[in-house]
Amino acid sequence: MKTILTFSVVLLASTSSLVAEEAKTLLRDGIFAEEAKKDHQTAIQKYELLLKQFKEDRKIVVVALYRLAEIQRKEGKKKQAAKLYYRLLEEFPNMEPHTTMSRKKLIALGEKLPEKKTAPFDEEEKELARLKKIEITSPDLFRDPRNIENAAKN
Repeated sequence: MKTILTFSVVLLASTSSLVAEEAKTLLRDGIFAEEAKKDHQTAIQKYELLLKQFKEDRKIVVVALYRLAEIQRKEGKKKQAAKLYYRLLEEFPNMEPHTTMSRKKLIALGEKLPEKKTAPFDEEEKELARLKKIEITSPDLFRDPRNIENAAKN
């Protein structure tokens, strides 16, 4: 039984490693097609595939979205580019440097900037944001050991 469990863990780890390698390869191939070959259609196909297959990997998705927006901008399709930059800012407000670059590109396109979002995107960040707010608004509660214990448990 222990051997099967160990094998399953090793298999799972190697599978996730293979998936990460596949994502990196697709991204590399997309950037190469876009920048070196100036083959925007191939690059778009690679980036869209990344968006479909790796939608749980935020770092990959944000880069693919940004690269798609850049292709649209380079091709003079300003509205489509702006739409993608806005999507990036909406869905990934904490993913620097892509949010800052997207804001700069929107300004250059003459677009109105959306309100800056800093919404936490996972439970850990939500808890940290909650504790920071307590620290500012109610320092006495922040020092309460029960809050620290709850944070440690979560």
